Amino acid sequence: MPENTSRVLIVTRCDRDRKLLFEAIAPPNPRAHVPSCLPEDLKAHLSTPFNAVVLDCTALENPADIIRNLAPTPVICMVDSKHKEVALDALRQGVVDVIVKDEFGLYLDIVPLKVQGLLAARPRHLAEAGAAGTPPLPGEYEQLAHSLFEHSPNMIFINAGGRVVYANHKSVELMGYSRQAFYAPDFNFLDLIAPECLDIVRLNWGRHLRGQDVDPYDYTLITKTGRRIEAVMASKLIQYRGQQAILGIITDISHRKRIEEQLTRARTQLEQRIKDRTEELVKTNESLLVEIKDRQRAEQALRQSEERYRSISSLTSDYVYALSCEEGYAVEWIAGAFEKITGYQPAEITTLDHWLKIVHPEDLRIMKELAEKCFSGKAVECEYRIRTRQGQQRWLQDHVHPVVDEQSGRVTTLLGAVRDITERKQALDALKESELKFKTIFDNAGGAIFIADTETGIILECNAEAEKLTGLPRSTLIGLHQTQIHPPEEAEKYAAKFRDHIAKDHLLDFESEIRHSDGRRIPVWISSQCLSFTDHRVLMGLFLDTSAKRRAEEQRVRLADILEEKNRELESIIHVASHDFRTPLITIAGFAGELQRSARQLEDLLASKALPDSFAKPASTIVSQDIPEAVGLITASTVKLNGLLDGLTRLARLDHPAMEMSCIDMNAMLEEILKTLTCQTRHRQVQVRIEPLPNCWGDEQQINQVFSNLLGNALSYLDPSRPGLVTATGRCTEDHTIYCIEDNGIGIDAHNLPHIFKMYYRVDPGKTEGQGLGLAIVRRILSRHNGKVWAESEEKRGSRFFVALPNP
Repeated sequence: MPENTSRVLIVTRCDRDRKLLFEAIAPPNPRAHVPSCLPEDLKAHLSTPFNAVVLDCTALENPADIIRNLAPTPVICMVDSKHKEVALDALRQGVVDVIVKDEFGLYLDIVPLKVQGLLAARPRHLAEAGAAGTPPLPGEYEQLAHSLFEHSPNMIFINAGGRVVYANHKSVELMGYSRQAFYAPDFNFLDLIAPECLDIVRLNWGRHLRGQDVDPYDYTLITKTGRRIEAVMASKLIQYRGQQAILGIITDISHRKRIEEQLTRARTQLEQRIKDRTEELVKTNESLLVEIKDRQRAEQALRQSEERYRSISSLTSDYVYALSCEEGYAVEWIAGAFEKITGYQPAEITTLDHWLKIVHPEDLRIMKELAEKCFSGKAVECEYRIRTRQGQQRWLQDHVHPVVDEQSGRVTTLLGAVRDITERKQALDALKESELKFKTIFDNAGGAIFIADTETGIILECNAEAEKLTGLPRSTLIGLHQTQIHPPEEAEKYAAKFRDHIAKDHLLDFESEIRHSDGRRIPVWISSQCLSFTDHRVLMGLFLDTSAKRRAEEQRVRLADILEEKNRELESIIHVASHDFRTPLITIAGFAGELQRSARQLEDLLASKALPDSFAKPASTIVSQDIPEAVGLITASTVKLNGLLDGLTRLARLDHPAMEMSCIDMNAMLEEILKTLTCQTRHRQVQVRIEPLPNCWGDEQQINQVFSNLLGNALSYLDPSRPGLVTATGRCTEDHTIYCIEDNGIGIDAHNLPHIFKMYYRVDPGKTEGQGLGLAIVRRILSRHNGKVWAESEEKRGSRFFVALPNP
């Protein structure tokens, strides 16, 4: 073999591809040696170095493994258009080029070779072979691509800068322009495109220039002679001679389009023929249906056919049938939507027994009655259920007309017209259920309901509760005027009220009275509203018996009076007890002081006399220690008991006086309270910050006592280890004004917090003074104002007391 021979191995099973590749490589390269082999014989050829291998990957299971084994020999892969991902994988593995084929073996896309890059990356053993005298031909792969382009069955062109710089032989052959015409500077490639396709071509051209990929698309070409070619364009942005260009591969699909049009026309013609034939068959079937079994009796057959036509044509049916009354009761024919309704083919229902098997067992009685009436010569209409092939239950309405032989008087045929009434039955069942639900709700609405005509005022409907409320039956109430259920002397007042209500058409709530049949007047609460039913307006009123509520209110008033009396008695008892307790307390305190003075006198006497130690020491201990200690305990208990009596007296007085409610300026009130606490704030070096507060509604004297207690508590429970800070804030909500007194004191632990508003409850009795009544008094005052108080606290961090009072 000559030294400068190039070796290219073709590996494929397709003879057509082998021949095409050989013709594309060998003639342009006289020194090229182009052997070929099957993929399974590739291993035997690898002992000889090749300048390139063209590998058909379309019939290989693992092309990636073969490509790796061929390295470093340059590889050109062929793949299907449906599996372009194989091409991407091949390019990632070092394949120098990819040829993509469509389903007919035609080349759709060829990735141009970069010959310089290929030569720079050629394998070492080939370089050594070149040094021995067999160098690869310069540009041989470019020649290979050129050969493939020229022998391609598709039109291939390259457009650079808006000019055609390359057009293959197929482009010249199909379009009728010479290459010189294509390459001429004044040649406008848009002249080749049908006017209706210019927009899509310009759109895809712009996408290419923006670096976007473009999927193949259909468009129409115009040849030099004016012939239209339907084509598919596959285009790609490439580098051509140092600049960006667009490679286009055009497949002529005119023949395919003509075949598709022919197929469309053929399908349209076939559909029309089927339609025409179907109409003919329908007409034929209709003509057969009007024939009777006995063709020998022409006159009788004509009469029966006319009678059958009149019977069936007078009905709107889903399907019709004819049943012979001869032995076996055979089904002569069934026409219409029988299969759609039942799920069975008409051929499966050939006798009456077959039909009875799909009739619901509970409705076989209806079929028996239907047969008895039909055999007596009567037309019958009935409704019954069947079970379809799919197991569904459907309702049918069957209109059966017997055909009677005039000579024998015997029924010979039953003609039936059947309608599927399942949806109607379901709608009726749903309507009945809805009516039942409405009636149940209507009768058990929790109150009496009256519905009256807005024009006449006549009661149209009422429920069972209305009967109980009035003592009258529903039959009597319906037809009465709506004012007749009220006391007679107030009839005109209610008539005017109802007229005004109807005129203004609004929801009306008011208290009234109903006249019971036994003469009682029953108090009620009425909620009335106008309603429209199509073009008819009614007035619906819900009447709630408030007798129990009125009795409860009266009972509440009586209990409130009793409670008020008990509170006054309790207050008197507290005042009397306080007065009675104070007299012995004063006596105890006085004699405790007298005892203290006597002890001092004894101590002086003991000091002035010389007494034996056995007597002096015990006497001195009694006089100087025991008696003063006992007197101190008596005095402390007296003070504590006196304080408790004062607290009880203040608590009892809270409910006694009437409150004078007004709008309270909270900013001014807290300033006055702080003036009374100035000594404490200065002594403890406490900073008190009061933000602007909204006003509230209440008794000023009692609200002053609430905030005096809360601010006093905040000062009493400050932490001495850090500077004290007390803050007062306020905000308005929809229903209340809420104030917050916050301090940074010792706080309240979670165990004590729920109990702080109880009477006599103290968090830390050893550290603070008081009787544990301050917060109980606060809660009592706020309860009288329809307000409330609550607290949030964290031990060693401080507390927040919230007060909610009515808005002014």
